Amino acid sequence: MRTKYEPNSFAVYKGKIYTAYTKDCFIRLRTYDIKDVEENGFEKYVPKSSSSDVKGLKDVSPYEVSEYYEQRFKAVYKNIPVSIIVGDDDSVEIEANNIPWEILEKARFKARTKVNSEKL
Repeated sequence: MRTKYEPNSFAVYKGKIYTAYTKDCFIRLRTYDIKDVEENGFEKYVPKSSSSDVKGLKDVSPYEVSEYYEQRFKAVYKNIPVSIIVGDDDSVEIEANNIPWEILEKARFKARTKVNSEKL
């Protein structure tokens, strides 16, 4: 389940920006515009819940997109610039990069081991 502050990935395909994610060796594009299904070769998507606004999906080669990028939310916590990893209105998981550990310890940050995970 996605959270309010989860990073979003985007791809530019044929001059249009789509939400996207990597799947196997492809980039899966999501469209919220039914015209993309009719005109741009997207497969019609039938959502499992009524809360989804996605109208179509399309797998493309990474060579077919002109850009692929991730948008993250930024914040300042105890005067330290951080990135929000995931979270909602009650709590967030944050990450502080390129800040000396002594400063993070004083701000009561906890060390975390990085774990690689795949997007399902």
